[in-house]
Amino acid sequence: MGDRLIPRTQTIELSADGNECRAAAGGVAGSLAVLRFVPDSGVMSVAGIAGKTRRYRGVIECRVLSGQVALINELPLEDYLRGLAEEPDTEPYEKQRAFAIAARSYAAYWMIPAHRKFPGQPYDASDSPATFQAYAGVDFEKNNPRWLNAAQSTFGEVLTYNGEVVRVPYFSSDDGRTRTPGEAGWTNFPLAKEVFYSKPDPWCEGMTLRGHGVGMSGCGALGQAKDGKTYD
Repeated sequence: MGDRLIPRTQTIELSADGNECRAAAGGVAGSLAVLRFVPDSGVMSVAGIAGKTRRYRGVIECRVLSGQVALINELPLEDYLRGLAEEPDTEPYEKQRAFAIAARSYAAYWMIPAHRKFPGQPYDASDSPATFQAYAGVDFEKNNPRWLNAAQSTFGEVLTYNGEVVRVPYFSSDDGRTRTPGEAGWTNFPLAKEVFYSKPDPWCEGMTLRGHGVGMSGCGALGQAKDGKTYD
């Protein structure tokens, strides 16, 4: 379909056609179970129903999942990390670098076939922080160049234990100590006893627990960065 039916310079409207994805542009339309769009420039703009437009690197794949159109952004892990919208340039650079490793480790863990977070689905992640991470694409990296530097300066770095990538949780703030996975109600959490035991977090004394409290502390990382510590 692609090149012969829909010129890449045109706006393409996508909709569900039964269990297939329907693409229409310039009076021409067609449907397939899977439609893949590869931009010539490496970046593609996607406008949602609410009118908000975002730009993404890599391939955009259209499928119909549970009766609704689903757009899947297929791209390398490092390009994904560039558009991760969780540590803007309002945060200290060394905190951003530490977070880049935690976030990369978390995403990489779920890319391992034995650890699929969305088993049976044609994707490894979601763009919702409620279920995965807040991914916003190219515009976030353009508006936060220091975050882009933080991600690139830690290229490929992940946390491991005995050679295995660690599933790294992180959260906003605690009240002076981190929590164990058990305290958060997480049963059978990987490396709970080896890595994720409760630790003093003096940079967060007097604050309120916001989040699950397990793993990397946002207020702790902020305090350490302000104290002059580096990410490593």
